[in-house]
Amino acid sequence: MLPPDEKMSKFRRLAELGQPVKLINNYRGFPIISNAEIDAIEDAFVTLKTFEYQAVCMALEGFTYLQHTTFPEVYRCTTVSVDIPARSAVVTEFTGVGNLIGKRTYIRVQPKETIPVEVYDGEHRIPGKLADISTIGMGIYTLATFIYSRLEIHEGDELFIDLKLPVADMPVRLQGRVANVIRQEGEYLHRLGVKILPNPEGEVWLRSYISARQEEIMRELSMIYDSLRSEQLKGY
Repeated sequence: MLPPDEKMSKFRRLAELGQPVKLINNYRGFPIISNAEIDAIEDAFVTLKTFEYQAVCMALEGFTYLQHTTFPEVYRCTTVSVDIPARSAVVTEFTGVGNLIGKRTYIRVQPKETIPVEVYDGEHRIPGKLADISTIGMGIYTLATFIYSRLEIHEGDELFIDLKLPVADMPVRLQGRVANVIRQEGEYLHRLGVKILPNPEGEVWLRSYISARQEEIMRELSMIYDSLRSEQLKGY
């Protein structure tokens, strides 16, 4: 872990060399990643010039992840202010979070509308709702403990999963292996993390849905950008 003064020294060095840093955010499961120029440094505050959708995410989330090859790890930094029309943001509080952020190579999206899911464990048919999905994995919310008193699904179990994707006329059946089970404290709700087993036909539907959802997300970000830009311009 670098001391604060050394972190700021690295930012100053990058600014002198004109080297950009990489910013990482997430909107509805979709990764928003772009380069940002270091525009100014004052005390513990760094002003960055960035891509318009990145600026939107920083305004909405209140933080971003910052990465550079010369940093020992990825930094989570707090957004102090965002100037949407200028596509600039001021950040501070650079906290190391390891090097796993930004490593995911598969796009995972969250559904716009509720997507019903039915999980079959060989004994029970358990209703649930899709939390997020990629071509290799998905998250599922289930109230199985409310229905059956307890959840008999464990890490490593293989399941059949039927889900009703908007791009398909009929439920898509997938087979998966449970990667993790997370219980929401104080509730009957569980979140299942499932690794999807190879299924060429199912993958076609997943790619179609994820591509359509990507386009929706980018349109949504564009509308938010236009709205925030217009709102801030009124205050100039």
